[in-house]
Amino acid sequence: MVRVLQTWDDGLVTDIGLVKICRRHGAKATFCLNPGLHQDDRSFGWRRGERDIWRLRRGELYEVYEGFEICSHSLTHPDLTSLSPEALAREVWESKRLLEEIFRRGILGFAYPFNAADDNVREAVRAAGYRFARGAREQAEVIPSGSPWRHDFREFYPSCHFLAPDFWERYDRQRYENGVFFFWGHSYELDGKDGWREFEDRVRGISLDPQSRWSFLYELLP
Repeated sequence: MVRVLQTWDDGLVTDIGLVKICRRHGAKATFCLNPGLHQDDRSFGWRRGERDIWRLRRGELYEVYEGFEICSHSLTHPDLTSLSPEALAREVWESKRLLEEIFRRGILGFAYPFNAADDNVREAVRAAGYRFARGAREQAEVIPSGSPWRHDFREFYPSCHFLAPDFWERYDRQRYENGVFFFWGHSYELDGKDGWREFEDRVRGISLDPQSRWSFLYELLP
């Protein structure tokens, strides 16, 4: 039995289509949000090639993500390693407070913006009450062995990006080993050629596999 996890970052309008696919096939997913960047109306995020990337408005977050796991991705998505202790504390504490207010439940997880973390960042995240953090550095072990961090705090790392050319090979390896397969990405990346069809094919294939089970990140905690 392989446990399958997926996380998607930044709280984008394109997440709406992704959520619909996940619901259609009974797939769990985790969304990592920056509550300080969501405004009263949908807002421009950045430009990617010829396309504008838009963030969801704050008032629609609960409805869009209802039933899914929510993690903090910091308040405003800075490089946390470059901040003063005061600014770092605000990014991790205030994002947790706002997300708990929006979703009316505890927020257990944190995703490092830009995969930037050092000991100060890790300790700030742990001190704010998060139980785990996610990096974006891909590695074979989703739960690293010999972790130096405290028993009340874990770090998880993805097996691969959703667009990895060897996606299914990595999945099959973990399936054979009864392991954990964890992929991540941004929903705007699905807008390329056949991206949405390919995503749904992968979600459907995993959901139909009797040897797989979708999980949330918090379900990996001891």
